[in-house]
Amino acid sequence: MKSSYQQLTVPIFKQSLRKPFGKVLSHFTERAKDWVISQSRKKSVRIAAALTIAVIFGDMLLPVLAHSLHVLNELIDIALEHTLEWLFHTSKRQAQIIVFYGKLILVLSLSWVALRVFYYRSCQTCAKLQNEWRMKTSKSKFIACFRTMLMIVALCSTLSMFT
Repeated sequence: MKSSYQQLTVPIFKQSLRKPFGKVLSHFTERAKDWVISQSRKKSVRIAAALTIAVIFGDMLLPVLAHSLHVLNELIDIALEHTLEWLFHTSKRQAQIIVFYGKLILVLSLSWVALRVFYYRSCQTCAKLQNEWRMKTSKSKFIACFRTMLMIVALCSTLSMFT
């Protein structure tokens, strides 16, 4: 004799086995697509909100952000200095010098890496643009040059208005 639990679970399990795997997979694929679309919408809403806040509160937001970064920098400095004083029994001045030169080396090395990445990416972009330019016909080259010339003229006239 079957228990009431077996009577309830077996038909549900048999029904789930009857569903073709393709239908189940397409259901999950559709849900994943909907999730990706909703995430991209959320991202665009976040960007729009950030831009709106930056435009409305930009004159107040930048000094507050700069001050917050400065305070964070000072907190990191103090923590590193106290750690150096405690671990290596250095004076306060020696700890400050060690932290300064350590941060200087870190900033210079990160700048070096960032400049190298920027240089290689700009070389790749220039090569890509050269290839695209070579593939264009003479008429499209003329149109591209004309548009560029118009943008430069508009920029120069705008700058001359404000000088």
